[in-house]
Amino acid sequence: MNELIGKLLAAIPAYARQLIQLLRSPREFIRKLELDSDSALQDALTFLAVSFALAFIAQIPLLPGKANPGILFGASAVIAGLAFLAEVALLALSWKVVGGRLPFRKFLIVNSYFTGFSSLMFLMAELIAIGVCQVLDPAITHAVFYGPMPDPVDAVRSEGVKALFLVLALGIVAVYVWAFVVWRSYRELNRVSKFRSAIAFVVFLGFSPMVLALQLLMGASLSPTTVTPFPTELVGVWETPPPAGPFFPLFPVGAAYSFDSQGYYDSVDSKAVSNGDCVTTTVDTEWGHATVEGSTLTLHPFRGSESIDGSCPGKRTEAIKNLTNVEFRFTLRQSSEGQQLCLMGRYGERCLTPRRR
Repeated sequence: MNELIGKLLAAIPAYARQLIQLLRSPREFIRKLELDSDSALQDALTFLAVSFALAFIAQIPLLPGKANPGILFGASAVIAGLAFLAEVALLALSWKVVGGRLPFRKFLIVNSYFTGFSSLMFLMAELIAIGVCQVLDPAITHAVFYGPMPDPVDAVRSEGVKALFLVLALGIVAVYVWAFVVWRSYRELNRVSKFRSAIAFVVFLGFSPMVLALQLLMGASLSPTTVTPFPTELVGVWETPPPAGPFFPLFPVGAAYSFDSQGYYDSVDSKAVSNGDCVTTTVDTEWGHATVEGSTLTLHPFRGSESIDGSCPGKRTEAIKNLTNVEFRFTLRQSSEGQQLCLMGRYGERCLTPRRR
């Protein structure tokens, strides 16, 4: 690792000069390259490697606490290399379709500079996105990068995560704008018309998301994902029988929770209040994700609504619920009526039984 850092530091002065020239005029920079020289490919790959190394170093503070930087660097380098080769192959294919004749080796050289620069652009967007997420939701940010992974519903509801993906999307847009800016250099090297160049660009844009998805899938293997499986004994539909009374056959009350094997749930909770001959029924419905830790069941609602139906006025109102996580202490019991799922919350205990098919 120390030897690698030494080589990186030695390459920084030349790298900085190339980076400034590339930023000033990418077309002029490419025109001055001696693509047929013996050192052209080595110089280009060095530029790409330094860009990748700088990006990795900038992200070291975000690595999991127990992660080995050397191992992660090696794994990340392999993933980045495979993604780069896939991008160059797509680039060469896009130009081949319209009659471009630039050799694959020269595609490697030119794209090494352009990809090295675009990787730094996206790095800036990534660091800004993480900073914004940290400000808006520090708990979610810590969980995403250091684990355990947050509940998917909590992540989707988080304003910090929303801002993070927005900034990352803007970073991707900036990379595509950069690709549009430098596309003319490829056209000049391939010596094709503007019309054919436009077709090649459309082909490249159409298939480039596949390369990005491949890189994201490979990179996901490096994330500290620790997902707790949902208990199989809770999977199914659990309900409370409606209480007896003169109004309840007409206005059923009770609760029903349905859990699938991934922990996603939907629930219906009905309550009825009578006032003389009038009955007001309130029905709460929710959909979300449930997690279990020890004897604690936490419901993470993603959407929910509350409807109120009054039998005497004959009016019905419906509103979106305020979504907040709810924790229950739960136990599974055996009774004379069979198995029960008992939930203890702030309003007391409620026991449910499996729905009979």
